[in-house]
Amino acid sequence: MNKMLGTMFRNPDGQKTCTGATSLSVEDQFVECDDSGGAAYEITLPSVSEAKGRFYFIYRTDAAGYDITVAPNDDVADDFGIILDAAKELCFLFSTGKYWIEIECNDTIAVNRAT
Repeated sequence: MNKMLGTMFRNPDGQKTCTGATSLSVEDQFVECDDSGGAAYEITLPSVSEAKGRFYFIYRTDAAGYDITVAPNDDVADDFGIILDAAKELCFLFSTGKYWIEIECNDTIAVNRAT
């Protein structure tokens, strides 16, 4: 599995967990988030030019209490914000180096996690 993911993600084992406002680095390609911090917050994507050729998977683990917004870095002219407002919602993005492509966003997924 990691070999397959390694062709899409440059850091297939790297994972970031966030419970509050976060700015992602280029290496933060797998992100689990929840609102256990008790407030709505924003996850800021890395610079689209620095992230060129990379995929980003952002997944909400908890039931919705507060909105979690995924927003581009200020280097993108497009005005978009993706709101994860339900449990198991996801955002799957790709950077062309000039703009972000939303491959899949705001769909719930089934997750089986090893314990």
